[in-house]
Amino acid sequence: MSIKIHKIYLSPSCEIEIFHVNHHENDGFFPELLDFMDGHETRRIKSLIHYKDKRSFVMTRYALKNILSEKIGIDFGCFSIISENGNKPVIDRDCEIYFNVSHSGSDGVICISRKYNVGIDLEPHSSGVFCSELSDFVFNKKEYEFALSLLPEEREKFFLKCWTAKEAYCKLLGYGITENFRNFEIVPNQSSMTTRDGLSEIQLFWTDEVKNHCLCVAARPV
Repeated sequence: MSIKIHKIYLSPSCEIEIFHVNHHENDGFFPELLDFMDGHETRRIKSLIHYKDKRSFVMTRYALKNILSEKIGIDFGCFSIISENGNKPVIDRDCEIYFNVSHSGSDGVICISRKYNVGIDLEPHSSGVFCSELSDFVFNKKEYEFALSLLPEEREKFFLKCWTAKEAYCKLLGYGITENFRNFEIVPNQSSMTTRDGLSEIQLFWTDEVKNHCLCVAARPV
């Protein structure tokens, strides 16, 4: 079966591949894709209440398994994607490949690399997002003061830039959003930047190639 998967250009690419799956575009495949889910994935699907969440998980997972299968040269029925104790998902095989996914409404994104551990986040543009309680959670003092100096439209863009970068960073580390988002500071007006986590450098890249969304990838050399 072949669902539509779009490759996204990221510059500088730093040997990371990004793929976009639009769920509306592939909606007709959903019932058939359920047959390709393993036992763990089927239990996960049953635990989800809303159809859109089930569809999002199934389509993105199927696309991920297809892409990984091609990269490692193993039929996707012969490996599983596992996550223990809330840790970052990995393949149950001894292969050096790193990946991460993010969902937003009817869109899913996947990033894969052999040379970088990666985290990815996708968030939609929406009016008034800066005024939500999330602002206090995301911004440090300097970021907040800078945001207040911007016009409303630019303020929202900066909020999403901070939000996606910090969530991608936490997903790279395997912490989800439990890590304090104020631990590092986003530099305004840059399409990429580097921060430090201890002695390691983490690179952050943004792109708007998914329509009406802000996407960020965090990457650290392995």
